[in-house]
Amino acid sequence: MDRAQEALAIHEGVLSRDPNNGFAWALKGDALARLDDPQRALDAYDQALRLDELSGWAWAGKAACLRSLGKDADAAEAEQRARELATEEG
Repeated sequence: MDRAQEALAIHEGVLSRDPNNGFAWALKGDALARLDDPQRALDAYDQALRLDELSGWAWAGKAACLRSLGKDADAAEAEQRARELATEEG
């Protein structure tokens, strides 16, 4: 099992116990993106953002997935949101 698969299994375990953990959803998105599964990664980032709409990390991950799915206009909006949040954070 490669490291991305291991990470995915860990994050799914966390989510089975705590499905409202936005951070774990974003980490699951990262693992799925590394496994070249942008649609499932996008779904995970969307869930992370439902739980924490101020997660710049999840917005950035969402943007990358949208870009890889050829949804450039939506990706640009997500990138803009990630930049706004990064500016607000410091």
